[in-house]
Amino acid sequence: MSVASQRPWYRRVFPLLSLSGLLFTGGGIGYLSDLAVQRLVMPRRYPAEDWMNAITVQPQKSGFRIQRFSVETADHLALQAMILEPTSASGTTTRGQVIVRALKKQGLAQAPGHIRGTLVLLHGYNARKEHMLTVAERFCAAGFRCLLYDSRGHGDSGGEYATFGTHERDDLHRVLEAARPLAGKAGFGPLGLMGYSMGGAVALQAQPGLPEVKALAAVSTFADFRDVIKAQAGKQWHGLGQPLLPLIRQETRLKAGFDPWDIRPMEAAQHLTCPLFLAQGAEDALVPGNQIHLLAAAAGPRLRQAKVIPGGTHGGVFIAGGDPLWTDLALFFAREL
Repeated sequence: MSVASQRPWYRRVFPLLSLSGLLFTGGGIGYLSDLAVQRLVMPRRYPAEDWMNAITVQPQKSGFRIQRFSVETADHLALQAMILEPTSASGTTTRGQVIVRALKKQGLAQAPGHIRGTLVLLHGYNARKEHMLTVAERFCAAGFRCLLYDSRGHGDSGGEYATFGTHERDDLHRVLEAARPLAGKAGFGPLGLMGYSMGGAVALQAQPGLPEVKALAAVSTFADFRDVIKAQAGKQWHGLGQPLLPLIRQETRLKAGFDPWDIRPMEAAQHLTCPLFLAQGAEDALVPGNQIHLLAAAAGPRLRQAKVIPGGTHGGVFIAGGDPLWTDLALFFAREL
């Protein structure tokens, strides 16, 4: 009989159990980190909803006409976009009438269908360009041409990963260049950016390289992506997400090709060349409440307004803000552009 076979059974089995435990734990950690990275940078592709299709099929009822186009990115992805031009019916819809009344009260109204400038509307993570259609309806009522597109990895555009500005800044440049000839002989006119959540972060990072942009609004946008990731990691799996952060960061670098720790819109906010409007919900559970204040401080004299919306959640900030938030946004762009 061998020496090994003379050992008590539990001394023979324990190393196997320990090895199995280590393998199981390692596999579990790998699974959790992979799941976290998927949620972080791999957007869900939602199809266009019925209400979106109803608008795009009959856009005249919303006070605009639609022209679709496609843009190729530097890494050969196809981004799907559309330009919404105000018509004589803009401002006659229920949403539009609210905006027109506010503009008239401030002496900023103009003839229906007249275009005073162009706004690029940038959607958030896990969304698509059509989520901005009702936003565009309001801004078309204010006299703005609206430019919408599916960010990489979203909607009908190509790509698998969102990089929160790493590639999206150049994507925005390319969308603008592709859309410019479609705006007609008069061109864009004064240009503004309005972004929600991730879209606001992209707008903030891109604007210093786009001096033609004369006004920027960011809603529910983070100042430092690390703060959002750390806050959410502390809530995941009973706090187990926090120890996984180094692994999540490294896996994001390997899979998506960027370091999420490098995404810091507040640094870009220090170099803005245009006025800034900020808004965030007071009950935002995704973006920590200090983010709007960090952005405001970084923008300094460029800041025009920073609104904290009582009762507003991350996804419900516009519902909680209601008509006052929409009119503030419309008035901001009408004045600055």
